[in-house]
Amino acid sequence: MIYELLQQTRRFGEIQRLIPGVSRHVLTTQLRELEVGGIVKRTAFLTMPPKVEYTLTDFVKKLGTHSGANDKSGGALHFFA
Repeated sequence: MIYELLQQTRRFGEIQRLIPGVSRHVLTTQLRELEVGGIVKRTAFLTMPPKVEYTLTDFVKKLGTHSGANDKSGGALHFFA
C-alpha cells in the first residue's frame, strides 16, 4: 500500500484493486490507522458520489525517497505495508 501511495495519490477503490485479496473492512481499518499515525493523509470531497483520496504525508514521502522505498520491496518502509 505504501509503495502505491508513494507513486501517486489514490482513491479507495484504486487501492483496493491494487492489493489482491484485501477486504474492504481490512483496508478501511488499515487506512484509518495510518491516518491516525500521521503516515497517510485522507482528503474527503463533498461531491456526489462522495470522493476520498489518500496520499502519504510529506514527511513519509521524504523518508521514502531517501530509504530506497521506491522499489516494490518497499525498502525501509516495508513494515508499513
